[in-house]
Amino acid sequence: MNVKAENADSISGDERTLIDETLRFVAERTWRLGDSEFFYDLVKFLSETLGLAFAFCDMIDAKDNTNVQTLALYAHGEITENISYSLKDTPCENVIGRSVCCYVEGVQQLFPKDQILVDMNAESYAGVPLWSADGKPLGLVAVMDDKPLAQPELVQTLLQIVAVRAGAELERLQYLGHLQKSEGRFADFASVSSDWFWELDEQLRFCYFSEQYEEISGVSPKILLGRTREEVGAPDADPDAYREMLKCLAERRPFRDFEHTRVKPDGELIYLAISAQPAFDEHDNFIGFRGIGRNISKQKMIERELIENRDAANKANMAKSQFLASMSHELRTPLNAVLGFSQMLHLDTKHPLTSAQKEYADAINSGGNHLLELVNDILDLAKVEAEEDELLPEDICVSEIIGECVTLTALVGKQRGITVIDLSEDGPGMQIRADRRRLKQAILNLLSNAVNYNSENGTVTVESERVGNGMARISVIDTGIGIAADNHSNLFQMFHRVDSNPMTASEGVGIGLSVTKILIERMGGRIDFESKENLGSTFWVELPLAAKK
Repeated sequence: MNVKAENADSISGDERTLIDETLRFVAERTWRLGDSEFFYDLVKFLSETLGLAFAFCDMIDAKDNTNVQTLALYAHGEITENISYSLKDTPCENVIGRSVCCYVEGVQQLFPKDQILVDMNAESYAGVPLWSADGKPLGLVAVMDDKPLAQPELVQTLLQIVAVRAGAELERLQYLGHLQKSEGRFADFASVSSDWFWELDEQLRFCYFSEQYEEISGVSPKILLGRTREEVGAPDADPDAYREMLKCLAERRPFRDFEHTRVKPDGELIYLAISAQPAFDEHDNFIGFRGIGRNISKQKMIERELIENRDAANKANMAKSQFLASMSHELRTPLNAVLGFSQMLHLDTKHPLTSAQKEYADAINSGGNHLLELVNDILDLAKVEAEEDELLPEDICVSEIIGECVTLTALVGKQRGITVIDLSEDGPGMQIRADRRRLKQAILNLLSNAVNYNSENGTVTVESERVGNGMARISVIDTGIGIAADNHSNLFQMFHRVDSNPMTASEGVGIGLSVTKILIERMGGRIDFESKENLGSTFWVELPLAAKK
């Protein structure tokens, strides 16, 4: 049966003595953080004081509140191994989160599905719940015996006395567990985000360095402790960054990634980066700075290598451009002579050429002109890459520049039966900011490709429009052979040629589109295209609109 405590007036002298001992036991267990033996002492005290076979303290499973695990289990005079079990169909189920329960006898019959009662040969049971300070159930404290309880009222009284202290201790242990888990997480985060920790006091003097600092920097913290940042200095730091960091310290503001160097005893130069934020106590009083530090020597080495490689690449590219420019100049002189003499052969009236000789002279002249065009292209590329040719941006009427380019291209297209159409409808109202000569060169290049790679009796259409973000688009659309998908990714690469149709592919070394791309990007624009094989292509450039006046 469930027995409730009687009135205190019925307590005998022996019972009063046991209650006093229990109160003394609780009072002697002060709030000592290292006292992990409290629950073992508690169950031993209850079992021996009450003369019962079993005493135990349970905690609710944090992941499943239908299960509990023992914090301490005392059985027949000794501490035994802790166990976990389900509350379902047990007397403990009637205790946790509810009230005191006491079963003087026949507890196995009352809970026939509880195997633990059978294994312990339990006859009687008494338990009280444990609560947190905010009223949440935490667990229970209980006793059992293999015979009926002789003093059920006293048992319940003692359990209720220890329950308050046990609940507080259990809540403290759970809090410490959460705190340790949080500290572990913090340590994990800190270990990957920093190499050491440091602190300044309220007078901005170094007061703490973690043990890793000396190993990383080669500097003993003893040299730095008690000194300010100005006193210890910051070797090789950027002067402006150093002044800004000192200003942050003086104004109690956070700072990040201030860089300086240290020289280790073995002469190794290392680069360090520190970050910190101001710290305040619970009354908002400034107590100093707390910071982290990182060894960024490897990062600096990589940055230095990248700069060296970039400079080497720039030098190599400049040397290549200078070589191309030099060779182009050297080639043009004899080429002009070849062209001049091939033309003079036609002018000698005293010794006219035979038909075969005329054919040979024409071939020389044609080949020479073609070679001269290639040399000019290479020279142009060298100038563009070296940026020797200064751009002169001006406001240009889009329809006007397109009209000029279409007029020049239409004559070449007419010879192949290609019609060049100008559909730029914006008139003089739309202007862009660009270098006129270089923009004309870019558009003519796109038009020339559209004619050369077009189908017989095809068309080339030029359109223009505003596309937002302060940009204007000029599109060159052809009905030609198109570009195979395999060639899309490297179309603008240097010396790449598209020969999808050998019968219509024109001569060249694949420089035109590369030069066009460089020129458009130097003028603040971009170039791209859409194309499908045998269905034609659309190349377009976007350039900034001129500012409104």
